[in-house]
Amino acid sequence: MQIPSRLHTPSYVQSPYIIAHIFNGRVIKIIMMTCPEASMSIKSPMPFANNVRVISKFSQIFRQEFFVKWQSSRFRTFENLIYSSRNVHKILINVTILYRCHLKESELTLLLGGDYNEFLKQAFFAGIPVALIGETSPQKNALKKFTLTRYSFKMYVSYNFIHFLRKSHNFVLVASSKPILQSILQRTKDSPWANPEGFYIIVDKETETRGCINARLFLWTAWKYDLLSVIFPCIDPHEGIVYYTFNPYSNSTPTDWNEVGRIKGREGHPWIMLKRKFEKETEMCKNLNFDKTITLQGYKIRLNAVEMEPYIKIDSSLSDEEKFRGDNSEIIKILLHKLKASLSIKIYNGSIYGLGGIGPNGTLEGLMAPLSDGKIDMGMNTRHLFILWKVRYTYPHTRTGICVIAQPHSKVSQYTKLIMFMSPEVIVGIVIMCLLAYVLFMKSEGYIKASLQVIRLIICVGILHPPKINSTRIFVCMILILFLNINALFQSHLSALLTVPIYYRDIDTIESLKKSGYIIYGPRQFKLLLNDPVLESRYVEVTYEECKEHVENSTNAVCLGDCHHLYYRIKDQGLIKSRILVELTKSYVTREDWPLYQRVNDIIRYMMQAGLIIKSRADSAMEIKRERFKNDTKKKGFKVMLLKQLAFSFYFLIVGYTCATIIFILELIIGQLVSRSENQIGIKKSTLRVIRLVICVEILLPSKISSTRIFICMILILFFNINALFQSLGRLSRHCLSCRFITMILTPENLKIIIKFYFIVRFSHTRLQI
Repeated sequence: MQIPSRLHTPSYVQSPYIIAHIFNGRVIKIIMMTCPEASMSIKSPMPFANNVRVISKFSQIFRQEFFVKWQSSRFRTFENLIYSSRNVHKILINVTILYRCHLKESELTLLLGGDYNEFLKQAFFAGIPVALIGETSPQKNALKKFTLTRYSFKMYVSYNFIHFLRKSHNFVLVASSKPILQSILQRTKDSPWANPEGFYIIVDKETETRGCINARLFLWTAWKYDLLSVIFPCIDPHEGIVYYTFNPYSNSTPTDWNEVGRIKGREGHPWIMLKRKFEKETEMCKNLNFDKTITLQGYKIRLNAVEMEPYIKIDSSLSDEEKFRGDNSEIIKILLHKLKASLSIKIYNGSIYGLGGIGPNGTLEGLMAPLSDGKIDMGMNTRHLFILWKVRYTYPHTRTGICVIAQPHSKVSQYTKLIMFMSPEVIVGIVIMCLLAYVLFMKSEGYIKASLQVIRLIICVGILHPPKINSTRIFVCMILILFLNINALFQSHLSALLTVPIYYRDIDTIESLKKSGYIIYGPRQFKLLLNDPVLESRYVEVTYEECKEHVENSTNAVCLGDCHHLYYRIKDQGLIKSRILVELTKSYVTREDWPLYQRVNDIIRYMMQAGLIIKSRADSAMEIKRERFKNDTKKKGFKVMLLKQLAFSFYFLIVGYTCATIIFILELIIGQLVSRSENQIGIKKSTLRVIRLVICVEILLPSKISSTRIFICMILILFFNINALFQSLGRLSRHCLSCRFITMILTPENLKIIIKFYFIVRFSHTRLQI
């Protein structure tokens, strides 16, 4: 029979790793193109029969139109070709599995490896992207440069287009021995279509004569290459076609899979081999590629870690699961509990700069090196999302940033701290309320008395002649409550405002850092984050210890690092930390072909959505704060509050005593003009008034002279501030131990000053009696 001229035989044009589909004498589909100069994909309109029933149904149509060239010179129809031999039947079953059992959400793509000639002859892949990998490497390898990108970071960077090539979802690897299978698996791993999460069908080329004798050997070889979704179809002499697979984690498998053997896997954990008989029709795909990562039954996950407060805190005296604290370790503990896995961790005793990255020679170093080599499954420390190579990031679950630490410059003065205690908006609101109260009092009592009434409200003492209108009384009462709250807030923070130093900030943005001219010290990985040639020219790569030493020894040096870690690193050490200069996202890092990656990634994403990660971070921070507080209370030394920190209040006190002395002299001069009896009565009344002023209560029969009233009111404000100061110190004494507070306040220097003031008051009181 002659082939119609209008319809030529479909064929394949193959070069190393490249296959094109030829139809009607022209290329209608380039399956995979690895050259950067050209890349195209044209869908073929030809249908494909995906199982035996469909092939039988459409055999009459194919007999009319399509012919496939067989090994001999003659031609056979498509139907006769399918049922010609057991070998064709075996290949047809594998192809049927691919078409019927692949994931519906992913487009079917296929990679054929090894001796794939029979598949190309017997199966008709129309419109399906197919990649070919031979048993041996040809002399001219079109993907040789891509293979180099897996072993050289410089090549990886120079061929960025390669990273966007599509991965295959289904793999059929045909081999006749273990060495050939290893060669195919390695070349598949080095190809751009490598996908450790794909579905693999490994076929023994000689299964018709050998049966299933190589099932365990081939499956174990696949597991050594970190492949998990693998089946091994073979022809059993007694049972016919059967499937073999394995579960390296647990015996939690569907009921239609039967355990046929066990061997020791990682650290003695059982590696279970499973068997299932071939089922036709609707049962073919049931539980064929089941999830093997639901439970691990104590399987050990290998991790490495370095102590980095507050993310990871290590106490070597505790057990493996209890010695780690911090949000990074808490998330890992939840993850292991969910997977029912155990922990095998290697602790790095160096600095946090040992977290590693890509070194100057283009290889991974530090804690990243064993990850890239496959010796470690996952790092316990989270990493910033840099461009990495030969490793994988998990779901980003936390945000942080980089900051700098530097020596402090000028301090904020006590007066400025008191003024800036409240925000400008609050101050404006208080002023408006005072003006409203002044207007209300002014209508009934005049300008001077209204101002005195407002001052009484501010210092929270009783006012004279309250308003008669109820609405006005309510308004005045609300203002009094407002100032009561403000005074309580101010007095409670007064001790902290006086004792805790506050410094002016000059480096809080990248621009301010650029203008400052400071020399920047830090690790190699952070240099590229600055993204500024001026800052990069001033950047010096140093070790972890040297970074802080340069800052302590120089006023024009800064140390760059993680913001949260720098906060704990310089705690109570006289250095300041900037605000976040560059925001970053952090996640865990795993090895590239880790079979548990997708399962771990999904769990972390669910934890993030449920809020467990935020809770773990908050709990870890609170635990670290409690530990620091306990350590501070155990210290033998005490921080002494110096009088110079209270100097401004004594300045007010001196001014008050000066005013009181002047008033006393004036009263003596005026007292000589009146009778002695009246003078004695006036002196007694003046003494009582002074006592009332000292204890901050209202005085009876205030002076009728407005200027004197204002002066007395100012003295009342003075003593109110002094009382507030001692009340805040009293709160501090209740917060600390009483004996420690007495030791802190009653120093010899403080006692001398207090005794001097006591004698001055005593002398003034004696003169007043005379």
